Amino acid sequence: MKYEMSGQVLPVLMLTLKKEDALITTGRESAWHTLSIKKEKVSDGLVKIRYNLDGKQGLAAFTSSMPGHIKGAEIRKDRTLVVRADAFVAAEAGVVIEPYLDETINGRELVMYKLSGEGMAFYEMRGSSVEYNLVAGQALDMTMNMIVSMEESNSIEPIEGDDETSHVLLKGPGKVFIQTQG
Repeated sequence: MKYEMSGQVLPVLMLTLKKEDALITTGRESAWHTLSIKKEKVSDGLVKIRYNLDGKQGLAAFTSSMPGHIKGAEIRKDRTLVVRADAFVAAEAGVVIEPYLDETINGRELVMYKLSGEGMAFYEMRGSSVEYNLVAGQALDMTMNMIVSMEESNSIEPIEGDDETSHVLLKGPGKVFIQTQG
């Protein structure tokens, strides 16, 4: 599979599939796709849409829901990733998507997926992004809607009593990506 990201403010992710390729999303529809790509709903605990190629080549395009950018991450057996559910765009069919966190914090829902297996995965970040590499014992007190992705070695804990902004404690060790627009 080949991918191209285009656009500055409202980016688009264009994925070119070849005969052996397939994509999976968790409900996000493509903005457009060629007629050689067929969609089917699948469920293994999560409702997903699988994009299969019915031909030699096809294109599926996914647009960002807000100004920001779309990030690609290579998922491998030794490199899993935890991503906000509402930020997840699509992944190659070799990526396993499973629930990681589903918690209501002060009336606001935080749902995250664990991505494992092998293949490329894509997720959107609203606004700009900041990357931190937290060491063991290091933590960030942050508004929960700013977290986009993290390594599985990190942990998230709700901060009780913060009714207005729903802060969480994001603990290391591991890399985290934070968006500037929640």
